[in-house]
Amino acid sequence: MDNVTPATFNQGVAGSNPFDILLPTWSGEVLHAYDSYKMFEGHVTSRVISTGVELEIPVTGKVDVKEVWGRGEAIDGGGGPTNSFKISLDDRPMAAHFELDRIDLMVQQFEYRSEMARQCGEALAKKRDMQIAQLLVKGAEQAQSQAVLDNSGLDSNYGGTVVTDAALATADEAGALAVLAAIEADRVRMQELDIDPTGSVCAISPALFHQVRRLGVAESTTDLSAGAGRPMFGGVAEAGGLGSPLAQGLSISDSLTYMGTKLIASNNIPTGDITTGDANYQVDATGVKGLIWKPEAVASIRKMDLTVDTYRDIRRNSELVVASMYSGGGVMRPELATALKSS
Repeated sequence: MDNVTPATFNQGVAGSNPFDILLPTWSGEVLHAYDSYKMFEGHVTSRVISTGVELEIPVTGKVDVKEVWGRGEAIDGGGGPTNSFKISLDDRPMAAHFELDRIDLMVQQFEYRSEMARQCGEALAKKRDMQIAQLLVKGAEQAQSQAVLDNSGLDSNYGGTVVTDAALATADEAGALAVLAAIEADRVRMQELDIDPTGSVCAISPALFHQVRRLGVAESTTDLSAGAGRPMFGGVAEAGGLGSPLAQGLSISDSLTYMGTKLIASNNIPTGDITTGDANYQVDATGVKGLIWKPEAVASIRKMDLTVDTYRDIRRNSELVVASMYSGGGVMRPELATALKSS
């Protein structure tokens, strides 16, 4: 057997560039981090378009019903698709980027790689979540659905919904109860429109989320009288068995379920009047404290999946890493979006 000189970390093999032993790409690590941090994108309708820059969605009409079909009476159809609307890609892709000194990268490769890849994926996931949340606010504030027509045109019954409750301004018990009341009202509204509420999601701030989870927890001895003090979302059977035991901590990716609606905690709920960035996502989100929606409310489209490119700059002895994605989105069915506002 021939003698060989094995490669060792930071040295490579005899006669080779010591940097050759370094991992050449960051794609897998960034993509894993992106998938770990994204929250909204998995709860909306997602499409990949292979050609062009738009997704065309047909507008469906309503079916007419003839209660009494008279002898010899002609039925002329009615309803049916009459036109369509389009959801477009953004004007330009978005990118997360950083540059590292190659000596630092060589000496402490794995410490640098894992942390920088995590930050890169998190930054892209956070920005994409914010964009989708802004589209949900636009949908909630849209008066009529583009996707539903009656015989005279757009049906005003199928517009977005805005629930205003001053109690939502503060993350306390009153705010938590206001969230649950809004979920109940939203499910009733959808059922009254003959819409299946299955799959509904509610996103609120972490502070408000934990107030929901601790509903029913005793705060004083008087709260324990007459057998009270059982937490509603503490996994207590006598209180409905919702949630999990309070001894178990919940991470940012965990959720609760109330009346079939999934509650998640997010730091990416838009607030204020957003006038910067791509015009497609600009919206006045003043007073927004939460969102309730079904996946069909918004479409997220993508032309180019997340890609990671690296560039070695020999002049600076550094390595530039750029993670980019080309996506877009738009409101499909505003009647499936509700914004919770404090004012």
